[in-house]
Amino acid sequence: MATIVDITSENIGELFARPLLIVSWCIPRSASWQAFSRMYARRAERFPQIVFGSIDVERESTLAAACDVWEVPMLMAFGHGRLRYARAGFEDESSLDAIARGLVQLAARCAVTPEA
Repeated sequence: MATIVDITSENIGELFARPLLIVSWCIPRSASWQAFSRMYARRAERFPQIVFGSIDVERESTLAAACDVWEVPMLMAFGHGRLRYARAGFEDESSLDAIARGLVQLAARCAVTPEA
């Protein structure tokens, strides 16, 4: 199963520089995150071009405040450094697939083709 990257204040800059990123703001010890994380990891396997990460809001409360996280859990999707999606709560599999597909399609549209 794919790994979900643990995002912290130390590595957030490097990860947000990646073209496609989906972040789950969560409390990792909660039962709801434990259930969601298995499905989240399966999506990471299905979409290897996207970085899937999680941020522990209790450990990274300053980061959560800086990113305007107003409720936990929350899912955010970033494409080319811009926030493309943000919603409180956990998504189901089909919704998370649609978000991931949308990011991949965005990346395809934004790809610059060198001139011959």
